[in-house]
Amino acid sequence: WLKEGPGRALFIALTLGDTSELSRDDWNLFRITGTTHLVAISGFNIAIVAGMAFFVFRWLWCLWPPLLLHLPAQKAAMVGAALLAFIYALLAGWEPPVQRAFLMFAMVGAAAWLGRLSRPSHVLALAWFVVLLLDPLALLSPGLWLSFGAVAAIFYAMMNRLQPPGFLAGLIGLQLMLSLVLAPLTVWYFHGLSWFAPLLNLVAVP
Repeated sequence: WLKEGPGRALFIALTLGDTSELSRDDWNLFRITGTTHLVAISGFNIAIVAGMAFFVFRWLWCLWPPLLLHLPAQKAAMVGAALLAFIYALLAGWEPPVQRAFLMFAMVGAAAWLGRLSRPSHVLALAWFVVLLLDPLALLSPGLWLSFGAVAAIFYAMMNRLQPPGFLAGLIGLQLMLSLVLAPLTVWYFHGLSWFAPLLNLVAVP
């Protein structure tokens, strides 16, 4: 239904993971601006879909109070979010980055279900183990190191604080932390670094 053009190509890439209509110039622009990670279907997209599903399922579950006697709304919402995230991952092609993102979400969901979210590093290590168990060759993929490196940086930035920062300060600090941590990997794998990518991502990521 959408007309031919860059808007159509980008919309299809962002929603379904189909990048066949993106041109070489499009990819060069994403690379130069440091926004390639937003185009590839991975953890970011899975998180958005699962997060929306979680709140919708929790709201729907609370509409029938007798259900709450059998299963808390939060746990029911986790199951619904995991199911929808899995369907979306299949729709997006079930590529290795999508698999890693879903497995990470599944590990976090399982830890939350069991009440063991107090040790995020253990959850991350378990997800790493499961991913490599299913696909040992993932060690050769830049996406593995970039995705797990980013999550590890987020965990480090958000933990062990005496007082949480304000929203804007937290957003800027987290983006700077990610840029600093991922810079060596980006230079190693892609032979370059965009100095203004952190500034662009402050706008593009939200």
